[in-house]
Amino acid sequence: MERSTKRVFKNYRYTQCDEFAEYLKEMASKGWHFREMRMGLVFEKGEPSDETYDVQVFLKNQESDKVPRIETEEYAEYCLAAGWEMADSNRRFVVFRRVSEDAVPIVTPEEKLEAACAAERGRVLQGLTGTLIVIAAYIFSLLRIPEETLFDPVRLIAVLAFLAVLARQGTQLLLLARWRKKKREEISEGVTDFCREMRGDRIGHYVWMAVGAALVALLLWSMRGNAYFWVLFALILAGSAVFEWLRPGKETRGGLAIAYGLIVFLAIFFVVFLNVQKPAEAVTEESRRQMEQMPLKLSDLTGEETEPLFGDASAAKTVFGEKLVYRVRDQKERELFYYLYRVKSDALLRSVWESLTKESRDRMVQAEDAWGGAEALTFAPGVATYYVLYEDAVLQMGVDHPLSEDEIRLVREKLGY
Repeated sequence: MERSTKRVFKNYRYTQCDEFAEYLKEMASKGWHFREMRMGLVFEKGEPSDETYDVQVFLKNQESDKVPRIETEEYAEYCLAAGWEMADSNRRFVVFRRVSEDAVPIVTPEEKLEAACAAERGRVLQGLTGTLIVIAAYIFSLLRIPEETLFDPVRLIAVLAFLAVLARQGTQLLLLARWRKKKREEISEGVTDFCREMRGDRIGHYVWMAVGAALVALLLWSMRGNAYFWVLFALILAGSAVFEWLRPGKETRGGLAIAYGLIVFLAIFFVVFLNVQKPAEAVTEESRRQMEQMPLKLSDLTGEETEPLFGDASAAKTVFGEKLVYRVRDQKERELFYYLYRVKSDALLRSVWESLTKESRDRMVQAEDAWGGAEALTFAPGVATYYVLYEDAVLQMGVDHPLSEDEIRLVREKLGY
């Protein structure tokens, strides 16, 4: 059975409105007549015809608009008097179809150029603001809790992705300024069909798509075992699709957003509830495997192998260094935990050290010289919690009893210090 409608997933910038209109004309000549913008461009099957379209950029619309607003309808009435009927409106695009042979241009070329540039600049700057906020949040986190941020591959991948976005947005603004200058010159020479793809933008688009796809794939792979992330990721995709499909107006958009937020909250709550209700496993197989690979284990200090009552271990590595985590308590209530931060940069190493010790430094005293580090601190003689600064690492360790000098030397030997 022949389809009566067709959806085409094409994306145009505001600076491509003439190219957009030309594509709609081409589709009409093939018998596909433009109907609306709903999750792409929707066309209806009909007889081939010679239709003329004009795609305008209406600055009173908002980037979030999915349907015509009152101001758009009033603008459409003005355009109808000039021989142009509004076919649809989405974001700041307003698509007009010519309905009169003696239709006059809706705006002058100069007005069209300035509107397209203003809308495109606003779109990029809006995204740029969000990008800068995310990057600033990462920098703040890096300064506030470097021991967490430096060794988190997910955060690092995310900030790399946003840095790539920032570079792309900066490039777009530069290309837009150059494009505007060139098009003003063309208009002065009598050119009227000028809103087309910027030179160099297609290459940048393909480069950005390749980099973005690689970073997203890496992020998804790194979060493959996180149920919360996948629930949220699926809901974001579903929510975006629903908004695009329903095309809520200004009056209903707020209520729909609240309902969507409630669904996200309930879904995450449900996942958390299931995890809480699930019988706890003292030591998972993955944790057991990781614990066996750690350089220092509880059995090294106790001299015997016992079944752990609780335990986990992990190793995270980024371009900044490596973080080892080991936490075990056995059936006899003997306990060992340590965090070993290996950092390649002296400045970052010092930052991790200061972050771990700054809030408790006034309550700390010098630990045993046997630790052999540049600095070694503990809370008081007899307290079995230690912070040691080595040449390329910071060690944070706690045990169930104060370590003797022989045990400290064993720890250093196992950890390579």
